[in-house]
Amino acid sequence: MTRHNRSVLAFNLSFMFDHSDTLAAGLRDRLAWYADGQLAAPPIRTFAFDNVASAHRALESGTTIGKLVLEVQRSAGVDRDRRQSD
Repeated sequence: MTRHNRSVLAFNLSFMFDHSDTLAAGLRDRLAWYADGQLAAPPIRTFAFDNVASAHRALESGTTIGKLVLEVQRSAGVDRDRRQSD
């Protein structure tokens, strides 16, 4: 990654629980930037679950940008929320 001047950046918002005022201000700024068109949501590329191999190849290629989503079709009679009792 260094050869191509690339990096990975991540942060953990759980460290900000004691700084809710800072989080709120940051969220307000970002929402305003988005509303003004200064900030855009990342692209979303959707794959059918039956085509999971293509999604995996896309990830392995290293050329993906934004989010990849696997779309699972709901089967008749199948409850996706397993927290509910029968």
